[in-house]
Amino acid sequence: MDFISIFLILISLLNFGLGIFIYSRSGKSRANIYFGFFAIFVALWGVTIFGFRMAEQELIALGWMKAAYISAILIALSFWYFSFEFIKRVNVPIFITALNFLVAFFFSYIIATSGFLVQDLYFRFWGKGVILSPPGWYLFAAYFIFYFLSAHLILFRKYIVAYGIERIQLKFVVFSVFIAGEIFGVFFNLILPSPFLNNFRYIWLGPLFTAIIIVSITYAIIRHHLLNVKVIAAELLTAALAFVVIIELFLSKNRNEFLFRSVIVLLVFFFGYLLIRSVINEVKRREELQVLTDRLRQSNLLLAERNKFLTALQELTELITRTLDFKKAMQEIADGIASKLGYIGGFIVILSEDEERLELAALSQAPLTKKALKLLPVKPEKYVTDFKKSKTLGTMAVKTGKIQIGEQLEKFISPPVGKTTAQAIQKLIGIKLIIAVPIYAENKVIGSIEFLLDKPEKELKQTEIQMMKVLADQAGIVTRNLRYLQKIQDVNDKLAKANVELQKLDRAKSEFISIASHQLRTPLTIVKGYLSMIFEGMYGQVNSQVETTLKKVSESADRLISLVNDLLDISRIESGKIVFNIKPMSLANLAASVVEEFRLKAKEKDLKIIYKKPTGLPLIQGDEAKLRQVMMNLLDNSIKYTSQGKITVNVEKVEDWVEFSVKDSGMGIEKKDMALLFQKFSRGTGMSLVHTEGSGIGLFVGRKIIQAHQGRIWAESRGKGQGSRFVFRIRAIKNNKKTKK
Repeated sequence: MDFISIFLILISLLNFGLGIFIYSRSGKSRANIYFGFFAIFVALWGVTIFGFRMAEQELIALGWMKAAYISAILIALSFWYFSFEFIKRVNVPIFITALNFLVAFFFSYIIATSGFLVQDLYFRFWGKGVILSPPGWYLFAAYFIFYFLSAHLILFRKYIVAYGIERIQLKFVVFSVFIAGEIFGVFFNLILPSPFLNNFRYIWLGPLFTAIIIVSITYAIIRHHLLNVKVIAAELLTAALAFVVIIELFLSKNRNEFLFRSVIVLLVFFFGYLLIRSVINEVKRREELQVLTDRLRQSNLLLAERNKFLTALQELTELITRTLDFKKAMQEIADGIASKLGYIGGFIVILSEDEERLELAALSQAPLTKKALKLLPVKPEKYVTDFKKSKTLGTMAVKTGKIQIGEQLEKFISPPVGKTTAQAIQKLIGIKLIIAVPIYAENKVIGSIEFLLDKPEKELKQTEIQMMKVLADQAGIVTRNLRYLQKIQDVNDKLAKANVELQKLDRAKSEFISIASHQLRTPLTIVKGYLSMIFEGMYGQVNSQVETTLKKVSESADRLISLVNDLLDISRIESGKIVFNIKPMSLANLAASVVEEFRLKAKEKDLKIIYKKPTGLPLIQGDEAKLRQVMMNLLDNSIKYTSQGKITVNVEKVEDWVEFSVKDSGMGIEKKDMALLFQKFSRGTGMSLVHTEGSGIGLFVGRKIIQAHQGRIWAESRGKGQGSRFVFRIRAIKNNKKTKK
């Protein structure tokens, strides 16, 4: 056995070991399965060449050579399938696969059973060769070159579009196949042995160069994290030692040497097994650690990238929330796309209020975008998109509410921008990707942000998409808030104008009431004077019927004078002209005086007024006349709206206050009327049925008087038919004399 034969065996063992190992660890990877078959067929091819060189009988030598050509067919076919599966899988239709195996079987059959390709042997000084049939060689060469070259072209196309680690892996495969397979392999094992040159002297070099292909592809797969070189090395070392000791075993010269070498063989297999198992365990631990390390590294990178975007987003949010100007806020967002996020730039379009147009709200003022603006024939804000008719991707983002991604700027802005102009802008500033993200405000799409990127879609990260969505949401929130603010400002402006008009009307009304009241009070005073003179008999005696009528006239005049006085009080209060004569006084004494005035009126309705004058109460600071007016109004109301029962008047000290109250058993107050009692011209439900002459002014005037005394006034009632209690409080004077008996 010469050096070349030993070399062929070692190369075949290497290829066979790699093939079996890769196939056994393929899992679900079809690329590894096909590569395993490819390596095994290459190993078989090396074995057939070894067998051909070692064969001494002509028939056996021809059989080995036929097997070599059949192995070459299987090599080409398995490599062809490997090219489809490696890195980015490309599906092969079932009928193509069926046709491939049918053709391979047909070629293998006719090569094995006839002289279609291999016909006879010849011998030279360097060894033996084979006479090939020219037609058979042509068909074989066409078959082999088609499959091998097409597989190489498929891998080359993948290499052109690949990037990163995949591009590096494909580079090893493509260039090793080109150099070792298509240059040296084809030359030494297809061209030299052809019927024209008929030189088989160097066919043993073919397996050498195929070993280069096998090792290169193995390295590429290892870089793809599917194999580990340490395991392969341990297995190859064990296989090589086993091969050597087995050869030594067969070359033993006597029995003792055979037994000794047999023990050596067993020890080699035993320790080889231990070596491989320990290496596999070590590799497994290292791979697990590597997986964890890779995950940690990826997590750190993802976290760093996310922090970067969050920081940029926070800075942008702070900028846009500092302004109440819509255009300025949108411009901050557009500028931040370039300055904070690191993209080429971007622009924001907002749907008009009538939803007819998409209008430019802001455009990044970055150096690159400023260059692009020079290509536009008119100012950017002049471009308006017809929302209903437009079918651009930018418009579709608003219509569908979904993110739109594209590589051509014209598909986003044409129309209204011309296609030629859009293409020129894209080329000038190097736009490779455009992303239109819809802007939502209260579940409604109101516009979109369109990001201009200088990288392809395959390099776009999910965190970037998420960041774009968040930025669009911020734009939506700002737009909604500023629109609300604008509406509030518009309403405030209208209210301010209305308030001015109302104040004018109120002043005019007050002036009218004041004038009318003064004009009414004078004749009413005269009427009262003449009535008094008639009652005193200054114009002679009147009969009882006329006297009764005149009393009714007098009572009506009194009510009208009271109403006029109330109207004058309202006019003075609202104009700020009312004058208070504030001095220390006793609320208890005042209440006693008022009660005495109303006893006769209460008696006429069979009502009892209960008042027990307290002693020792502190004085208050007040206008006695104005407070008398309030007390009289409250007591008068109780008498008017109480048909039977009693009225209780009480004055007492409550904490730092002196409290006056009138409690009756009258018709009560409904809960819905409570809030309106002390309003101007307001009366409770059903009050007008009991007492038609009420004006709804007395309680309003009373509230104003008590408030002018820094006091409080309110009403209490359990409801209709449950009576009521009216109360007011005025702060007591500290460290002052008490009320005298």
